[in-house]
Amino acid sequence: RLMISFSNSERLLEEQQARRRERSSINVQHRVAARRKIRQTKALTKAAVFAGIDEVATEKVLSVMKYERYPEGAVICEEGADADKFFIIVTGRCKVVVRGKGTSSMHVGDLKALDVMGENALVVVEDDADRGSRVRSATIIAVSDIVQTLELSRSEFERLVELGVIGEEVLLRMRAVQKDRREKREALIPSGKPHAH
Repeated sequence: RLMISFSNSERLLEEQQARRRERSSINVQHRVAARRKIRQTKALTKAAVFAGIDEVATEKVLSVMKYERYPEGAVICEEGADADKFFIIVTGRCKVVVRGKGTSSMHVGDLKALDVMGENALVVVEDDADRGSRVRSATIIAVSDIVQTLELSRSEFERLVELGVIGEEVLLRMRAVQKDRREKREALIPSGKPHAH
């Protein structure tokens, strides 16, 4: 009886490992397909900060982007949280909501495949007035069965800058985007208080 129990446990363990390997293989296939789609559609360059980067830099950026899947209803990022990732939606749809007065939320937009979001996560913070730009300005929620994304963390972006993959022209563009957003924020909030954008 002990041998049968041991044999059954061993078989269950082998089956779990086989399923894990299969899931891992499927994830690799999805990640490769996601990167191919973003490469072919040039979706990375839809983000103002990456507009005009060359193919070599695009490949290096894509190679460090993490592949993720979110089920319907999942919160991909939340308003008020630290903005530490940039996203490209590979497949699926999301809704954008912001907090209204009290506890209500307001649906303010939709995102679909090949849209980008979260550029503020990559913005270089040069002074305390810009610290608010590193906070999520909206909550993004998956509304299709599955939303697939490629995600670039701020730390990976900073590493690409250090390695020279991301050149000075990208940083200059980022600073221009940052300045434009700061001016718009200040126009909306005349008191000059930092506000999440």
